[in-house]
Amino acid sequence: MKEPEGQLARWIGKLEQYNYEIEHRPGRVHNNADSLSRRPCPPECVHCSRREPEVAVRKVTVAHSTTEADEKWKRDQREDSDLSLVIGWLEASSERPPKETVSPESPATKCLVDQWEALSLRGGILHRRWTHARTGEVSWLVVVTCSRRQELLKEMREGNTSGHLGVKCTLEKLRQRVYWVGLRRDAQEWSKICDVCAAKKGPAHKTRASLQVYHTGAPMERLAVDIAGPFPCTERGNKYLCVVMDYFTKWPEVCALPNHEAETVAQFFVEEVFVHYGVPGELHSDQGREFE
Repeated sequence: MKEPEGQLARWIGKLEQYNYEIEHRPGRVHNNADSLSRRPCPPECVHCSRREPEVAVRKVTVAHSTTEADEKWKRDQREDSDLSLVIGWLEASSERPPKETVSPESPATKCLVDQWEALSLRGGILHRRWTHARTGEVSWLVVVTCSRRQELLKEMREGNTSGHLGVKCTLEKLRQRVYWVGLRRDAQEWSKICDVCAAKKGPAHKTRASLQVYHTGAPMERLAVDIAGPFPCTERGNKYLCVVMDYFTKWPEVCALPNHEAETVAQFFVEEVFVHYGVPGELHSDQGREFE
């Protein structure tokens, strides 16, 4: 990669602190690693069954923090104006709410109701069923509130395990984990306003002015010039043609040249064009290096 980014760039930055040589090590000499990771262990092994007190404390702490996160998701979803109604309807009945009840609500609420069969309250948190198109695997995705969307989008593009991926990869990562109405639109907009991506890639489409007819009113007001070739070399060593034409009279001047370097082209202008017809008001070229 010419300009590595994300995790690869961080790895390179870390390794640059050391002087090292890269050597290939075939898999057959990795017995030391395999012996540790694949050590045979009987079911009654005393080492595996033993639990240190600190490990048990750590597991309790993790379980407690997970419970706190679930409670925060519940609270955020019930404070969201779009999701709170859907959650209330699901808790009240498994039947889809009538159209008269849903019609005055927001477009996001209506979109969720349209997916009523794919919605479920799991542990008190609103989820949406998602089926993988290739494998058919079913997953339950958390429905994200408005207050958390910006945080998730930023994490997917700027987090330690991300790398400012494109819209397609960002969408794929998000759709495997979460869901909200307008996910694609928000991911596309977030990619457009990302400062890092804008500085690296530049605009996606370069604007061009529309073509117009250029009018001239007198001879030698505007000359067009271009280089043709290379052609088969002549006996005099010429391989290129420099073509000059007046916009008003359509008068052409053509000269054979051995090369199209700036000095050679300038000499043709002075000796074959300017001396005979005078200096034009403008020279129109394709901005080749020999003309610039």
